[in-house]
Amino acid sequence: MIIRLYGTRYCSYCVAARHLLRQRRLAFEEISLDLDSRLRQQIRERSGRYTVPQIWIGDTHIGGYSELLAWDHAGHLQALVTEKRAVRCRQTTENNSTTHDITAKVES
Repeated sequence: MIIRLYGTRYCSYCVAARHLLRQRRLAFEEISLDLDSRLRQQIRERSGRYTVPQIWIGDTHIGGYSELLAWDHAGHLQALVTEKRAVRCRQTTENNSTTHDITAKVES
């Protein structure tokens, strides 16, 4: 699952969102809107919002930092971490008979 954060370098909410994602050990792609007014306009049109950050998880628009924090409090970010680790273990041990045991350990 790809996480994309569209933001600016000095926005305090962007900094907080990056910190939260790193703290939860979630890889994310950061797209800077600092110098790209055209991309910033595209993100405004796509999200319907004028604020940054704007965050997508896969094709799902989460919103800004407040919504990301709500997702975290609801346990959705932890679920992504667990799902990601389980998938990684399945990929790594695809031809190994211990796939089920490794996945169960990661998810529990």
